[in-house]
Amino acid sequence: MEVIAKTVAAALAATVLGLLIKQKNPELAMLLSLSTVLLILLSTLPFLNDFRELLAAVNQISGRQEIYAGPLMKCFALSLLTKISAELCTEASNRAAAAAVEMAGTLCAVSMIIPLMTSILKLIGDLV
Repeated sequence: MEVIAKTVAAALAATVLGLLIKQKNPELAMLLSLSTVLLILLSTLPFLNDFRELLAAVNQISGRQEIYAGPLMKCFALSLLTKISAELCTEASNRAAAAAVEMAGTLCAVSMIIPLMTSILKLIGDLV
């Protein structure tokens, strides 16, 4: 809970400071936003342990790490990068780039899941 409170405080402080800076120096405000995002991401790294535990459980149940856990981990990382990148583009008043980032992220996520879907379909086919 303490990490969340500090994260919220840092985000709000950066937002207020960014609004003040943005009028005179938008480039500096963008750098402030980017550094705030990185700081928040670094502060949330301990929460990845729950995700690691989920992947360990999937690996133990399936016995096939690459087919199941790999796409999950890749999609998780891709969704974070896509969301943050799109928001930064939107903040920089480049909505077209934000939309392109979101579209590319969606296409990449679908392509990463294809091996998992193929494996599941084969498993279903073997059961029938």
